[in-house]
Amino acid sequence: MSDQILTLHVGPSQLLSKLCDEIELEKTINDLVKWDSVRCHLSPGTRIKALVLNILCSGKPLYKVHEFYQTLDSEMLFDTSISPDQLNDDALGRALDYLHEAEAWKVYSTLALKAFKVDQDFLPLHPAPGNGPDMIFEFDDFVIVVEVTLTQSSRQEAAEGEPVRRHVAEIVDHYEQHGKRVYGLFLANKIDTNTAETFRIGVWYRPDDSRMALRIVPLTLEQFIHLFETGFRINGRLDYKLLEQVLRDCLVESNNDAPEWKRRIQQQIDRTVQRLNSIT
Repeated sequence: MSDQILTLHVGPSQLLSKLCDEIELEKTINDLVKWDSVRCHLSPGTRIKALVLNILCSGKPLYKVHEFYQTLDSEMLFDTSISPDQLNDDALGRALDYLHEAEAWKVYSTLALKAFKVDQDFLPLHPAPGNGPDMIFEFDDFVIVVEVTLTQSSRQEAAEGEPVRRHVAEIVDHYEQHGKRVYGLFLANKIDTNTAETFRIGVWYRPDDSRMALRIVPLTLEQFIHLFETGFRINGRLDYKLLEQVLRDCLVESNNDAPEWKRRIQQQIDRTVQRLNSIT
C-alpha cells in the first residue's frame, strides 16, 4: 500500500498570523476578557485569532470556519495542533460573547495602541523613522497624514512646523493625481499657539515656486482620545467619514487667529462627542 501525502495549504495565513503575534492579539484578549482557563480547551484569544485569519483569508461564515482550517497547518499558525472541529460555531460564538462582555471597544483600543506602538498615554514606544510621516491612512476618497510629537512650547513649532508641512505636501503631490483629498492630523500633548498659527496658514511652496494650500489640523492627544474612545464605545469604531467631517469643520474655523482657532477646534470636538453620545 503506497503512502499518502497530505498537502497543507498556507497562503497568506502564516504572514497574517505573525502580524497578530506582533501585536500580541491572543495574549491581549486573554488578559482583558473573563474566561476559565481550566475548562476552556482553547483560549478566547486563540479562537478570535482563528476568526480574524478566516475573515482576512476566506471570509467563510461562522458555521463554516472549521472548513477553512481543514487544509491549514494549525501548528504553524497557533504554535499548537488544533483540530478544525475545535473551531466550530459554538466555540467561536462563546469567544465573541467573552469579547462583548469585556466591551470590545476597549479590547480594540488596546490592540490599536500596540499596533501603532504607543503606550496608554499615546506616547510612542520607539522613535519614528526620519524623512517621512509617522502614519498614513488611505481611504476611498481621502488620505490622512498623522504626525505625533512630544515637543511643547515654542520648540514645537521650530521642530515640527517645517517637516510636518513638507511631509503633508509630499503626500498631496502623490495623491492629487488620483483625485484624493489629503489632510494632515498633528497630535501633541499640548498645541503651542505658534504651531497652530503655522498650520492655520497652511502654505507650502514647491521648488518651482508654485503655491500649495495644505489642510492640517492640530489636536491635543486628549481631544483625539476623547473622540476615538467615544466612537468605539458608541459604534464599535471611529467612522472614517465622521473623522473627515471633524477635520473639515475644524479647517472651516481656521480663518480665525490661532488662539481662537484652538478654542473653536475644542468646541468642534465637544460637539461631535456630544452628538455621538446622543445616539445611545
